[in-house]
Amino acid sequence: MGTAIVVVALLVLGVISFRLNRQLISWRQQLGQRGPVELTAGQQVAISQLRHDRRKWVLLSQVLFVIAVVMIFSGSFTELCFFLDLYTVASIVVRQSNIQEAKLIARGS
Repeated sequence: MGTAIVVVALLVLGVISFRLNRQLISWRQQLGQRGPVELTAGQQVAISQLRHDRRKWVLLSQVLFVIAVVMIFSGSFTELCFFLDLYTVASIVVRQSNIQEAKLIARGS
């Protein structure tokens, strides 16, 4: 029963991640190839904070991915799926941060 819940959660998180990725791609296409964008000081601080937070989540996602790879060889299928769930959640947070940054840049231009 526990394995089924973890696998279903992984599938749901995968769908959410895919949708966020599509949303991020559309935001980046809207921004297009632009020159330097004039941002207010408040927007620059907000983007700096987003990037700082995103670095932490990227590091966490990399650690979780390495643990998942280790679980391939030494753990059970449930443990593998659990760490892939955690990795996917961290990836979703990174994508949401990227989307917020793209929105801030779009407002600044």
